Amino acid sequence: MIYIMVTNWDNHWDQLSDGQTYYTKKIMYGRITESQIENNTPTIFIKLNRDTKVIEKIWKGSVSNFSVESERVRFKVNIEKEIQCPAKYQTHKEGWYIDEAEIKNEQVEDLDIFPPFFEKIKTTKDWEEFEENTYKIFKLLGIHEIYKYLRQRGTADGFFKFKNLAVVYDATLTKDFFKEKEQQINNFCSMLNSGKVEHESNIIDVSNCNKQVWIVTQRVTQQIRKMTEVYVKEIAVKDLINIYEQRILENLSEDELEMKLRNI
Repeated sequence: MIYIMVTNWDNHWDQLSDGQTYYTKKIMYGRITESQIENNTPTIFIKLNRDTKVIEKIWKGSVSNFSVESERVRFKVNIEKEIQCPAKYQTHKEGWYIDEAEIKNEQVEDLDIFPPFFEKIKTTKDWEEFEENTYKIFKLLGIHEIYKYLRQRGTADGFFKFKNLAVVYDATLTKDFFKEKEQQINNFCSMLNSGKVEHESNIIDVSNCNKQVWIVTQRVTQQIRKMTEVYVKEIAVKDLINIYEQRILENLSEDELEMKLRNI
């Protein structure tokens, strides 16, 4: 399914200060039930002019962090990019709609540049599939110096070095991952702070690198903490896919790509 969310409110959708908004239940069209309210559902956001009702802008993205109250539903807006409005939604008035039929068409937009597993990685519940496809995304981004670790308790999934950026990463489907992985994250930080990363018989010097630990999830991108020189971040796979798309459609130099990865 796909959501279509239409408003004529000021400071919507791309100007929300904290990404949070809500809908009252009386403008939730299409008989939306609580069972159809799902995190990370693909969404088209439409902004109408308050007076003329003419479409001003349209974006694609997703919604998450739902909180269902008695009269309203609160959620977080995740904007991916501005798009052209599909013809069938051009006459929609303000409200929240659900469309079961259009999801295939919307998700295969630009299919010639998007590998099929990109959609699977956003929703899979299989941790092995999620881990393997995360590795594939890194390779598609042009990160060639990347090392996978054998699956052992307490180890990261892998490590990569791209120009002056060194990242130890771990892919997880666990929502409350920090509580579960706090000691592991501390170990990853200590390894990077030591100035070298070991992989089998290789020792990679990272002493002069920008050092980061990435916990890759299906959720959001955010900085969690900093431990000495190491930044610990949660990285959403959708944001990695957005960088991949930009790399394909634009002329990004390696230096520009490094900065996008460093500042994600």
